[in-house]
Amino acid sequence: MSLPDISRIPPRTVGPEEIRLVPGPYCMSFGFDLGGLMAAIRSAGLVNPPVLLESGDDDLLIPVTGYRRLLACRDMGWKEIPCRIVRTPGPPPPEYLLLNLHDNLATRRLNPLEKAMALVRLSAYLPGAEIIEKFLPLLGLPPRQGVLRLYRAVLEELDPETQEWVAAGRIPVPVAGRILEMSPDERPVIFNAIKNLNLNINYQKQFIDYIMDLKSIESRSIPELLAHPRLEEISGNPRLNPPQKARAVLRALRERRFPRLSLAERDFRKTILRLGLPRGVRIEAPPFFESPDYRLEVVFREGGDLKETLRRLLQIPGLENLGDPWRSGGG
Repeated sequence: MSLPDISRIPPRTVGPEEIRLVPGPYCMSFGFDLGGLMAAIRSAGLVNPPVLLESGDDDLLIPVTGYRRLLACRDMGWKEIPCRIVRTPGPPPPEYLLLNLHDNLATRRLNPLEKAMALVRLSAYLPGAEIIEKFLPLLGLPPRQGVLRLYRAVLEELDPETQEWVAAGRIPVPVAGRILEMSPDERPVIFNAIKNLNLNINYQKQFIDYIMDLKSIESRSIPELLAHPRLEEISGNPRLNPPQKARAVLRALRERRFPRLSLAERDFRKTILRLGLPRGVRIEAPPFFESPDYRLEVVFREGGDLKETLRRLLQIPGLENLGDPWRSGGG
């Protein structure tokens, strides 16, 4: 497919009532705010006239490009909108889809749902291999079959509210993919938990990982897991703000997912507290206690301070017994 040349078509004015102002077969707009666009049009005018296609079904014109510009002009009360009108003797050629895609890419960045709309519409005309090789990179996406499948599923299988969060960047596409791995009944449950806890992107990934692991380990459904009394207690605690609730829920899930590790970490923290380390000294255990190496951090201003801190550190009784809580029986 190649782009049609519409530059030689002179614009003419069209009334909003003559246009089918609903998302049509070429539309790639989702989750947008017209405020900034309206301000730009008021300031500079309609620099790039939309392209409209004559419809064979009725007298209304179909937007090919400029759907958001048309809505903005209508909402500003324009009675006449300069547009370019194209006519086709038969079915509209798929090249108009490319025209809209490149028109959008030249002026703005598509959000994930808009990229999905573009890919699904292109799939009606082009083989998957061509879309993967040419159009995924054009949209800033890795050229892989799994990426194309994921974006199609985001558009066709996610519920509208979750799609709005994905479009706004509040849920990344990989996390949306994890949600799509769940049953249709479980997806809104996990989404509502993410929304109510206001989890950031990193927390979303951890939350879903813990939930999916516990679902397999405990053979429970996601609603059953989230109805655990400890989680309900945290969610209903009025003394906790949303970030505190999010951290507490993740901590509770982690302890439930890794009970022995969590116990060992608590024992290690208690041991460190009992040692009474000098100010500015911190001892950290290796993640998951998988490495035999611990980390000692000393904060000081002068060499004399360092020497005195090390002297006090060496005099702490029981320091030589510090080690792996698995071996010491803490787990």
